[in-house]
Amino acid sequence: MTRSPSRRRVLQVATLACLGGAAGCLASSERPAAGASAPDTATATGTGTGTATPAATPTDTPTDSPTPTATTTPVESIDDWLATANGYRGDLEAHAPDEEAHVEVGRPTEDHSPSFQPAGLAVAPGTTVEWRWEGDDAYNVVALDGSFDSGEAVEGHGTNFAHTFEATGEHAYVSEPGTDDGFRGAVVVREPPRSGYPEADEWLRGIEGYEGEVTDRTDADEVTIRVGTEGYRGAFRFDPLLVKLSPGTTVRFEWTGEGGPHNVAFRDVDVESPEFPTESGVHLEHAFEEPGVYRYACEPHRAIGQRGALVVE
Repeated sequence: MTRSPSRRRVLQVATLACLGGAAGCLASSERPAAGASAPDTATATGTGTGTATPAATPTDTPTDSPTPTATTTPVESIDDWLATANGYRGDLEAHAPDEEAHVEVGRPTEDHSPSFQPAGLAVAPGTTVEWRWEGDDAYNVVALDGSFDSGEAVEGHGTNFAHTFEATGEHAYVSEPGTDDGFRGAVVVREPPRSGYPEADEWLRGIEGYEGEVTDRTDADEVTIRVGTEGYRGAFRFDPLLVKLSPGTTVRFEWTGEGGPHNVAFRDVDVESPEFPTESGVHLEHAFEEPGVYRYACEPHRAIGQRGALVVE
């Protein structure tokens, strides 16, 4: 890949404390020469091109502050691009608008190939994504559409680079030392999904696989929801995620036996499974008589996205 001369220009950077306090707090810093070893901890952030840089390096007022805009990714399909990415598991890891998003850089796969983890990331506009270096080899993060660039490849576990995505779009990127070896990833910036049921959308926003789709089972007397289906993080999903049913429909929660102990606990009605089963089978049944939105979760795994919802109408 031909490198842009702007790589060696001043970059907008920010410390981790700045990222924690307020999005968009920016500063700039000169980068170490190509090939130089990075210190144990480093951080950088940018809204255009940028370079990972030591956190202890003094920062100056940015002299160049380009505003990110949506651009067309120079690949025909993000799905095809990710299909050959090291460590890609077939799904985008989704994040809610107010949720921290980070990618590990150089995480070894089973065959010891370096990878971005997650390789595919889905975020809302305004989200700052932080890339965190793993291992001791030299890496960088370069968008094919030029929207972000960490600079020359640098070494050092703990090096960080961040970019805020203001506009919707799809961004394929690589680590240049491994461009032709599957060391690639993508960030898809999209508006949060909408199902027509705001309460359910808020509850499920950022859940892996949730696209606002409603499974309509209003013609059924009985509906089965599987507990502990496979996802990006393991067997920590409900399937389907959002179901619409008629009053009086019985919902059967069927455990797959995968992912360890799960339970089902509702927030909007006093219904929950009596234990935390690990074996497969139906461990909870309930008939929902009153119209409304009913949100539920597996309590041990709620924080990693094992949530679901029912709409009765």
